[in-house]
Amino acid sequence: MLSGPHDRRPSSERTVLVPSSLAAMYAKRIQLTNFGPIKQLNIEFPFKGQVPKPTVLVGQNGSGKSILLGHIVNGLVQAKDTVYPETPEVDPGRVYKLKTNFYIRTGSDFSFARVDFEDDLFVTELTMMKAKQEYPGVPASIAGTAAESMWHRLDAGSNDYSETNLQGGPATFSKLQRLFAENCVQYFPCNRFEEPAWLNEQNLTAPVEYLERQRMPLHTDRRAISVSPFRDNRNWLFDVIYDRRVPETRSVRVPIPVRPGAKPWIIEGERAEVRDHDNRVLKTALDIVQRVLRDDSNASFRISRRGYRFIALHGDDGLIVPNLTQLSSGEMSLLNLFLSILRDFESAGASSFSGSADIRGVVIVDEVDLHLHAVHQFEILPQLIGMFPNVQLIMTSHSPLFVLGMERAFGADGFGLYDLPGGHRITPRSSESSVTPMRRSAQHGGLSRTSVRPSGTLRNQS
Repeated sequence: MLSGPHDRRPSSERTVLVPSSLAAMYAKRIQLTNFGPIKQLNIEFPFKGQVPKPTVLVGQNGSGKSILLGHIVNGLVQAKDTVYPETPEVDPGRVYKLKTNFYIRTGSDFSFARVDFEDDLFVTELTMMKAKQEYPGVPASIAGTAAESMWHRLDAGSNDYSETNLQGGPATFSKLQRLFAENCVQYFPCNRFEEPAWLNEQNLTAPVEYLERQRMPLHTDRRAISVSPFRDNRNWLFDVIYDRRVPETRSVRVPIPVRPGAKPWIIEGERAEVRDHDNRVLKTALDIVQRVLRDDSNASFRISRRGYRFIALHGDDGLIVPNLTQLSSGEMSLLNLFLSILRDFESAGASSFSGSADIRGVVIVDEVDLHLHAVHQFEILPQLIGMFPNVQLIMTSHSPLFVLGMERAFGADGFGLYDLPGGHRITPRSSESSVTPMRRSAQHGGLSRTSVRPSGTLRNQS
């Protein structure tokens, strides 16, 4: 049984269905040597069988969390631009992540990185402090390491070398094409931001619009890097709501005997499979919105009158949110993150969709707790992560409350927690002295469960 829209059971108690026929775009391992604050790091991302466990990277400011994510994102962007070269996110001949010897760890001769993905796909790079010809031979620090083979392939006048099989021939293209057709791939950088509605009237009154999608080979509207995705999410949601209400039909010629010279009858009927698909997508989107707002009513989306197309949320007691643009920064941050996952997967043209557990892929989030209140860090965010058990979420965080919430939702072994710069796997209790007051507050009701209605009144949900 798949978890339903209000299934609050721990993820460990839910049955997770993983279609074995589908390909997965999962990161398997990352190795970093002498990158910024990171001296040596080797992380094998956690799985339970074929199912990825959420990964949380913690550490002080300047410990290399964003550097680590940058290497994974660089590989994903290269792969995407191989499949869709006509709509690249990075200019041809360039890479997403800057390659420079400025990031070599102080006192070291080189930096080395390798990221391995599912299906034996990889991207790796070596950067030297100076050109190869300026060294008398293989530096002692490189000899015998994974970087030595790259040293031998390095041109004499160059100080950096990179290698990947993400940009190979027809076989690689076919493999990547299938991966992007069956997976969501998203990166949410720490500088993501949505301008609040109250700051600009145009933000509040901007109507939703129909999406214009690319339908040509080697082109795509899908973006892996999501900085300000709300407008795209809102317009996509409008399309889903509209498609749900305007059913697609199929015309069938029925050979019924008619008078000579007359045309045969044409009978139009609704395509049930299309409506069912839209129902499930819309139900998942509604579940995300309700979890973000901590609303458990029998809610539905409403679209305002023509000319000012707003998307509102109505519940048992009437209007909950008159316009989705009016959500707070924290609510908007959560909504964008998880609606983007759903939108990207649905936009890929998935042949079937029964619920959020069908969605596969890799999602990278820098500072996942950005803008979030303690309740959202501890309770709501782990709930939303649990909706997508087959999505590999790799996140950085500075919030002990979020880590405690993950422990409560997934169990101590249900997610990977790594401390940087060393990359050692730890448990939530490894820093017990710093989180005990927060744990006690959470256990004794210090995190009150309230939500704000549009009128400004508080409604207790205990």
